[in-house]
Amino acid sequence: MKKLNWLLMCVILAISTVFLVSCSDDDEDELNGDPSKLYGMWEPVHAEGYEKYGDEEESWNKDLNAANDFGGYYRVEFLDGNTYKTYGYYSGSWTLEDRGTFTLKGNTMYLNGDTDVNGTVTITNNQMVLESAEQENDNGEVYIYRDRVTYRKVN
Repeated sequence: MKKLNWLLMCVILAISTVFLVSCSDDDEDELNGDPSKLYGMWEPVHAEGYEKYGDEEESWNKDLNAANDFGGYYRVEFLDGNTYKTYGYYSGSWTLEDRGTFTLKGNTMYLNGDTDVNGTVTITNNQMVLESAEQENDNGEVYIYRDRVTYRKVN
């Protein structure tokens, strides 16, 4: 009888574990057009992607930090009223680079009302991933750019 109870408890525990692991808060990753989930300062921590023009291709997969001046990536601050500011890191300090507006449609962000400048945003536990892509045909040469930047929330 003890073996049967022990076996039953193991089965219940195993089933409970599967259900707990498979359940998650679906809204956590979805912005659904709600900009308030973006509000605050975000700092880049990792970038990966590639750029291809004709036969030439360059790819990257790198951690970003102050030691490498963030490799041309910027801090971004999202504010109330669908506005943003970007800050570059130069010689040990952050400098305001740009400001503008953004619009969210689902998880797609459009900057300054330009539907050509956009990216997909995902937020999970104080981490934001911004994926952007661009493709153009320049006098018969195809240009492709893909970038995925991971940010951490700093405040």
